Order: sequence, then structure tokens, then C-alpha cells
Amino acid sequence: MQALDIIRNSMDFDPQMGQPEQLFALLESVANKTIIYLDREKRIFTEANLVSVGGKKLRNSVLRMSFEFHKDPESYHSLPHEIVVNLAAFFELCDALILLWVQSSQGMVSDAIVNEILGSVRWRDRFWTVADTVKVDAPGLALLALHWHWVLKHLVRQIPQLLMNHEDKTSWWWSVFHN
Repeated sequence: MQALDIIRNSMDFDPQMGQPEQLFALLESVANKTIIYLDREKRIFTEANLVSVGGKKLRNSVLRMSFEFHKDPESYHSLPHEIVVNLAAFFELCDALILLWVQSSQGMVSDAIVNEILGSVRWRDRFWTVADTVKVDAPGLALLALHWHWVLKHLVRQIPQLLMNHEDKTSWWWSVFHN
């Protein structure tokens, strides 16, 4: 159903371009956006299942503490580190922004761009895995900081240009993640 919404939102023909060429480019773009959409939905589903069935073995990971904090903030009177507050929100916001973009009619997505987008988003996935593995201690936070540096470099700084077709509309994305 989401793929049909993507197609419907993308059906805006340019009268100056030939109909067959435009239709082919539009269908290629919709197919590429659908690939990104399905990739993100699969990852979100997998992560939700990992968190719900994870049990007690990783209960004290930074990510699990962050999710628990967001479920019940009153249960935490003092957090071990401020990253715990923001980590779950980062992943939720990142996923929401990508899914919102996929469902919009903005931008044509070529095969090369879809590969770059998926490559950038893999850094978010690696960061999620690390955050779900490390504890809130000095070595764990150091490893998390190292991975955040890579996420900043490969996702936060690159994905806006990829999603917005290199237009100068990327300040909103940067301001969301950089502040």
C-alpha cells in the first residue's frame, strides 16, 4: 500500500518532457524509493523484535536503557550518562525522516543514488548494533563515540545531499542532528 502512495504522490508529469521518457524515469525512481522503503521497514521490524525479545542479557546496554527511559521517564531519577536520553530518539527521528522522504514526491532517485543512500544508512544500522551491545561505562561510551563519529561523517553529513538532490535544502536535516 505504501508503494502505491509513493507512486500516486510522484505522478506529476512535466508537459515539456516526452511522456515515455518521463514515465520510465518516474517508474525507476518509484522503484528505487520502494527499495529504500522496504529496506527501512525491514530494519525497523527487526530492531523492534530484537528489543522486545532481547530479555535480560542486554538489559543494561545504552540503547535498552534509552528505550526504557522513553517508556517511563519517571523511573529514572538519575541517568548514568546524557546519551541515554537522546539515543532512542535519534534512531526514531532518523527512521521517520527517511520514511517521510521516501513517501514524498520530492526528487528523482537513480540507481546510483539509491546505492549511496543505502550505504549511508548502513552506518545508522551499525551504530544501532553497537548501541545495543555496549554498556554505560567508559569503554562502552568510548566505542559509542567512535561510531558516532562515523555516523556523523557517513550519514548525517551525506544523506541530506543525497535525499535533496544536492539542493540547498539540507539545513533542516543538519540542524536536527547536529544540535
